[in-house]
Amino acid sequence: MRTKKGFTLIELIIVIAIMGILVGVLIPSWGYYLQRSKTRTQNNKAKAIFNAAQTVVTDLNFSERRYLEAYSALPSGASAEKTNILGHLYSNIPDKDTTTEWFYYWDGNQGYRCDKDGVKLTKDSSGYGSDFTSLAIAEWDEKIGNAIKKIVDDDMVYKFYVKDYKVQSVASARYDKDKFIGAYPISLDKVDEYGKYDADDLRDIRVQEQDMTYFDLDVDDIKKTT
Repeated sequence: MRTKKGFTLIELIIVIAIMGILVGVLIPSWGYYLQRSKTRTQNNKAKAIFNAAQTVVTDLNFSERRYLEAYSALPSGASAEKTNILGHLYSNIPDKDTTTEWFYYWDGNQGYRCDKDGVKLTKDSSGYGSDFTSLAIAEWDEKIGNAIKKIVDDDMVYKFYVKDYKVQSVASARYDKDKFIGAYPISLDKVDEYGKYDADDLRDIRVQEQDMTYFDLDVDDIKKTT
């Protein structure tokens, strides 16, 4: 009685074809799962940063309040005294505007207050003009970074947006050009769901350059209207 040994050529072709189909189905699914998992992890980290940032920004509010009250109580001619007070302020600039609005970026090693595009503030761009003192900026840059690092001890990058001493939104990633961007309180999935912007386009933008209004609770900025 003759026994069958091995596979015929036809059987091998069929097996290879089936394996090819399975690989074609499983690899994209596995890639999608990994993407979702990495993004979900970053969303959780963005939330932790949000809470830690709000705590330190609240401390900043209390710290600046007494200086602002003293500034308001001074007569208009007390320029030297006012200049001294400005040297203690990080975020609120009296006589410039009524809204305290600023951004903070952590590059993985150090953090600094920046403009909406992530560009580090300088004497000329800060709004303080000739009264600008870098000491308060440097001191609070370090305080903010250290406070958040106690909660999220990771060499990642993040940016957050503050308005009137309230953190509005956070974006984060493992490194500067990473496309797995976490956000809070509105995630990229939510941005996609609201329909005005494609989340894949936003993933191509570095965290440092992200428009943080996409991720705050004002959904009118990201909601598609028909």
